[in-house]
Amino acid sequence: MLALIVATSVARAEPSTAPDVATHPVWGPALAAEAASLAADAPARAAAAGTTLRAAHGLSGWAQLRPGVTWRSSSPDPAPALTAAAGAAWRLDPVAAATARLDQHRGDVAAHERALRAVRTVTSAYVALRRAHIAVDLAEAALPARRATLQRAEAGLLAGSVPPHQADVARLDLERSEASLERASRDFAAARRAAAQLGIDVDGAAAQHQRPLVPEPLEGWRLPPAPDDLPHETLLRHRLERDLAAARLERRGGWGVLDDVRIEASVREQGTRVRAAAGLDQGRPHAWADVTWTGTGSDVWSVGISARVRVDDTWRADLERAERAHAEAAAALALAEAEAAWSALEARRALAEAESDVAFAERSLALGRAALHDLAAELAAATAERRALARDAPHDQAALAAATARVERFEAAYRRAELGHQRERDAFLRAWERYLREAERLWAGVGWPFSAVLGGHVGE
Repeated sequence: MLALIVATSVARAEPSTAPDVATHPVWGPALAAEAASLAADAPARAAAAGTTLRAAHGLSGWAQLRPGVTWRSSSPDPAPALTAAAGAAWRLDPVAAATARLDQHRGDVAAHERALRAVRTVTSAYVALRRAHIAVDLAEAALPARRATLQRAEAGLLAGSVPPHQADVARLDLERSEASLERASRDFAAARRAAAQLGIDVDGAAAQHQRPLVPEPLEGWRLPPAPDDLPHETLLRHRLERDLAAARLERRGGWGVLDDVRIEASVREQGTRVRAAAGLDQGRPHAWADVTWTGTGSDVWSVGISARVRVDDTWRADLERAERAHAEAAAALALAEAEAAWSALEARRALAEAESDVAFAERSLALGRAALHDLAAELAAATAERRALARDAPHDQAALAAATARVERFEAAYRRAELGHQRERDAFLRAWERYLREAERLWAGVGWPFSAVLGGHVGE
């Protein structure tokens, strides 16, 4: 069964046109990083799957061709010799099969976690880049006010209207702002380098930063919740560990004393030898047969039966250890099953809270864009009015001064609104990073790749 999960876009008053995930500025590099991680782990996972398959059916085979030369004392000429052999074997080993399944599961989970870390690294790098750019803008915007405060304090100090410590405080505030800008610039440069190394379009991110009226690339994106009927990876691991402990207990309990029983038969006739055997090795049924051709040799046949019995009491200690291990594995599974529903409920609650924060941040961004749009329209109207006065009534200095003051007020208001919008952007990015982290908790637990969450196919 194939399940198709598609990332949904939340309806808003100002919807954004969400691009395809492959070309999305965030999801595109994230999915590329996931694909690279999964490709790097593919050989090891394929080898583990082969080991599990071989352990499940227990079949093996071999073939051998051995040429040679024989010198005999009765003949000065060497005689060529050729030996050909082929065989097959079967061994049913529940412990080996359970061990292989558990090892494969652990390898698959580790590979999935590495892929999710690759996705998280890219998304965090994008968020860090955008937030670092915002931090630089906010730090730069604080400097003019700090400089103006220091100038007023120094002027007041010269005039004797302010105490000396007030100028010192203003100077300290300015130095702190300058240091903050320097740190923010270094952080931005480091974030830009890290993002570029991960395949993020840093120039596109910078262009997005310069367009406050354009919705953020992450606005409107939501990750679908993990279905309730999907098995959790932790429960699967505990079940596999319980199965392995049960297989070991069965071997120690049922075949602790009678260690090995087998029957073998061999027939050689006209240079061809056929051998076959069957038996039980600590409860593991096995059988093998082979054929060897040499072209020489006398005719002979044989049949043998053997059994190995343990006469010491060490098998009791092995049985007790196996019983304790099985009881511990069963108890761990029962505890995990009891906590699974509560853990899923807590994870979904945390995801809902994080999604609510994202929704609030999106509403704030939409309102901020609307306010910026209105201020931009008023600023344009005031600028046009001043330009018309300068053209039609150049000598009316009072009207020109009033129009200029009005334009300056709107410019200052727009700058303040733009800085406020930058803070709302920062809050939105923080909320989205938390939301992605909470969504990842759910999807990591069921073992789905991130590409499936965004719109790929996953087979059960």
